[in-house]
Amino acid sequence: MIHPQVDAILLVGIGLLAGAVIGRVIPRKDRVSKDLRQGRTGFYKSLNYILSNEHDKAIEEFTRMVDLDSETVEVYLALGSLFRSKGEVGRAIRIHQSVIVRPSLDKRIKIQAYFDLALDYQTAGLFDNAIETFSTVIQLDPHHLQAHQHLEKIYEEEKSWDKAFEIQKKIQKLTNSKDTMVLAHLETEKAKHLQEQGPIDDAIQGYRRAIQIDRRCVDAYLHLGDLFHQQGKYQKAIDIWEEVSELIPEYAFLTYKRLENSYYELSRYEEMGEIYKRNVSRNSKDVQSRLVLGDHYVRKGELNDAVQEYQDVIRISPHCIEAHQRLAEILMSQGKMEEVRRELEVVMTIFATKYLFYHCSVCGFESKNVLWHCPQCKSWDTFVH
Repeated sequence: MIHPQVDAILLVGIGLLAGAVIGRVIPRKDRVSKDLRQGRTGFYKSLNYILSNEHDKAIEEFTRMVDLDSETVEVYLALGSLFRSKGEVGRAIRIHQSVIVRPSLDKRIKIQAYFDLALDYQTAGLFDNAIETFSTVIQLDPHHLQAHQHLEKIYEEEKSWDKAFEIQKKIQKLTNSKDTMVLAHLETEKAKHLQEQGPIDDAIQGYRRAIQIDRRCVDAYLHLGDLFHQQGKYQKAIDIWEEVSELIPEYAFLTYKRLENSYYELSRYEEMGEIYKRNVSRNSKDVQSRLVLGDHYVRKGELNDAVQEYQDVIRISPHCIEAHQRLAEILMSQGKMEEVRRELEVVMTIFATKYLFYHCSVCGFESKNVLWHCPQCKSWDTFVH
């Protein structure tokens, strides 16, 4: 099944085509009447095939219309888009290339043909060709938003973070918006690359720039703290990670293992209990912090307090498997087998509903971990509980 967005693109192309085929002015009266009848028939047939998701028949009808009037350029563009939507990218490329080389081509049509050709290249994974062709579109029309957007996604795929960052700034200028989070994530990715390649000081500055761009960019804090920890600067790492719980408390749980390691190195591990309690007090509905606090109580042998935390988690999030499992473990150690059975039944029910903790708010992609960049729709910072 073709994605609805693809059909939308094709329908726009067919809308443009209607003017060319149905409204075409031809000198001879008898030819006008014949061409209009045939044009209308072919147009409406193609439209019905698209709406019925019968793209093979639509392609056949478009091909017949091309034979009828080879000078109708819009027919070629729509036909090429159909081939691309069906995965016949090579044919789409040849069609769009044949349009581009036509002499005296209207600028609007020329831009569309280059854009369609760039989409062909991108679909085929020919990223160098796609970059060059999208760049041509932008040269012809500096305000072409879609060309900028596709170009940025290609740079992200190729991990050309500097270029992606610059294109994202142009996109925000075109849309009169300021999405600092996307810019911060791109700056963070640049810093990660610098950290891999060296020198480390450049990476540190990169993470700091990301935080300056958007103070809620959790990924930058995490990696900056990791870098300080690797350098043995444990207190500096702790200070960076604790900013997360202050500014973005819902992500505090991502710092806990990190904090534990640094406090352990400083022989101050016992301070972690107060950190857990403080974060729970900051955000009473913080499921992850309550789970960790419950685990802390278990390690200390304070099982009643642990039970209370796990029960609070279940009250806040009834489908939290971890809370049910840990509560069952404590109940089993206390010999409360009937209560254990009830908890395990709940766990099995949750598993049967394919429980996953996070999902992308844009496309719905599901994950058991927080992801900053959706692997499916490529959106940034869209994973929610």
